[in-house]
Amino acid sequence: MADDLPDWVRAPNIAGDPATYELEAPGGVFVAIDNSWSGGDFARLLDMATVGNAAIAPEATARWWAERGAIRHEVDGGWAASSPEELERIVRIEFFEGDVVDRFLADHDGPSLTYRFALYEYRPG
Repeated sequence: MADDLPDWVRAPNIAGDPATYELEAPGGVFVAIDNSWSGGDFARLLDMATVGNAAIAPEATARWWAERGAIRHEVDGGWAASSPEELERIVRIEFFEGDVVDRFLADHDGPSLTYRFALYEYRPG
């Protein structure tokens, strides 16, 4: 790309083996956006959906970025729907297997959920 344009990269989920990606962009900034498991309704959904899945290791991903000198930023956000029923339909798009959504909605009220992002700011040397 031209020097005056940003370069964008979309990588597949690196959960379980973040070491498969080595980043080289001297003089540039690479920002990776990931789900944060540190809080919020969405983190609870992720935890419920991955119980027993050893391939999901959010602490390994955070450690991998930290070892490379990346700075982690936590950003709070959320999903908002027009009704609880609409939120349920949206959540079922992401979590379509098993009874995860049913268990989550059993004690969740309202048309929104909280969502926390983890942004890793990486500046290669």
